[in-house]
Amino acid sequence: MHIPLDKNGPYSTSVNLAKALQLQICGEFCEYLGTKVGVICKSDFTKLADFAIHVRNIIDHDIKVKKYGDEMIKNNKIAVAGGGGCIDFVAREISALGINTYLTGLTKPMPSFEPGMEFHRIAKENKINVVGATHYSTEKFACIAMVDYFTGLGIQAEYIEGTPCMEDL
Repeated sequence: MHIPLDKNGPYSTSVNLAKALQLQICGEFCEYLGTKVGVICKSDFTKLADFAIHVRNIIDHDIKVKKYGDEMIKNNKIAVAGGGGCIDFVAREISALGINTYLTGLTKPMPSFEPGMEFHRIAKENKINVVGATHYSTEKFACIAMVDYFTGLGIQAEYIEGTPCMEDL
């Protein structure tokens, strides 16, 4: 039931996260259950540290940066997938696209989840920096956008702020 919200479009998790961060969407990636759920963004950021500060300021809480690669953001491109995007096939695709900076929500390596452990191995091997901002905080912008959708239909709607799970990092 979550896939319709993740599917790239005007109310999707990744698209609205990129918009909130003022990143220019220039492509899609990450096919998941038959639909693309990640976006490739062009950015004015050239350094990972500057991008991380920007993310932290927009998200409005601590983030986690796993510096597996170079400080310079290759070709000013950043892969963005809201939610729990640390799965092995995602790292392979980001690497194949020649991108070295990735933003998602859930980034904590968990030994009980092998695809996640493999994600981190691949990210390290391919020098992909991973910026984690919690599952909640990378998806909340889609929920905020849905308020406009519902009010446009004449349905009263309100976004109620929740609490991010910092253990995601």
